[in-house]
Amino acid sequence: MELHFRRAEAEDPLLLRLVSELDRYFFDKYGELTRKYAKHHDLSGLDCRLLAFLGDQPVGCGGWQALDAGTAEIKRVFVLPEHRRQGVAWTLLRMLERDASRRDRKRAVLEAGAEEYGALAFYQSCGYAFCEAFGDFAGDENCVCMEKTL
Repeated sequence: MELHFRRAEAEDPLLLRLVSELDRYFFDKYGELTRKYAKHHDLSGLDCRLLAFLGDQPVGCGGWQALDAGTAEIKRVFVLPEHRRQGVAWTLLRMLERDASRRDRKRAVLEAGAEEYGALAFYQSCGYAFCEAFGDFAGDENCVCMEKTL
């Protein structure tokens, strides 16, 4: 099946369904702690939202928002478990980075859960390095921040 992408509005039902799966994963793993981070999940504030499709099936999503004039924060990257390890997340991340770069962002940052070892290894394999925590994540032991020059 062919992997392709399309932009999505914040209220797109397909995007909302995938993000709901992501939220369910976090709630199942971390319980009530996840509510602390809900304010960081606003899709309407994203400068770019992408849906990933294999054929006509939506299998992943992600977005970015401007953190400052030169920095894009990568957010809400998710691929359905049955479609992982097929290059979807890697290509999705590259598409988000390319879009941010086209809009004059020179750096990408992201936050991930400190216990999300698979995600952290994935981001490292994509060229991200650990960095000082930014914004509300500074001093939060549950969070790890990473960065990459675009």
